[in-house]
This record gives sequence, C-alpha cells and structure tokens, in this order.
Amino acid sequence: MSVVKAADAPIFDAHGATITGAASPSRGSTQTSLWRVNLGPGSEVPGHILDHEEIFHALGGTLLATVDGERQTVQAGDTLIVPPGAVLQIAVPADTRFEAIVAMPVGAKARFVSGGEPFSPPWAV
Repeated sequence: MSVVKAADAPIFDAHGATITGAASPSRGSTQTSLWRVNLGPGSEVPGHILDHEEIFHALGGTLLATVDGERQTVQAGDTLIVPPGAVLQIAVPADTRFEAIVAMPVGAKARFVSGGEPFSPPWAV
C-alpha cells in the first residue's frame, strides 16, 4: 500500500491547466493513473487522442468537452467518459473555472491531432 501525501504530489502546468499528480507508476500505482486538474477561465486544450479510456469526474465549474464532434457540458458531479481513439477537445467558459479528478490506465499514450509523436502525459508516469 502507498499513500501519496498532498504535500509531496508533483504539480505540472500545461495548456492553462494546473495538474496535481496523484497515482502513477512513479508514485506506486501499477494499473491506474489518477490526477487532479484545475483549468482557469477561458482555458482550452487542443484536440488530442488517447489510446485508452480517460475518465473525468467534475468537482466544480463548467467544462465544454467535444468528443468526436459531439459537444457536452460537464459540471460538478458529472462524469465524462472518453473512449479510446476519440478526438477530445476541452474548453472552459471565460466566466468560470473547472476542477476534476481524472483517471486512465497506466501506460496510456496521447497524441495531438495537429501532429507529433504519441506521448505519455508526465503526470501519469
């Protein structure tokens, strides 16, 4: 059993998001990566595709998630399940923030629709 203390959790900044690492292989997890994401007002994350499922459980605010062209509004208490291979774009309205707990399997890789090589998000390794 491992406990990742809040004071020891690494913090990452990406695309206007502050990501706090929780469970990952570098922190004792072998099957599931978990992190907390905070997106500021007006934040946008470019279209990307994951090779495994990704799950967002909203804690607060509003997220506009477009999955394979279908736009959904995600708010506190909602859970967004993004299937593997789907194109995901996310944005936060200018008048709110968004906070969620996010999980995906260890070893999952992402790639941006705009190009580039697949990569493992650094907070998930």
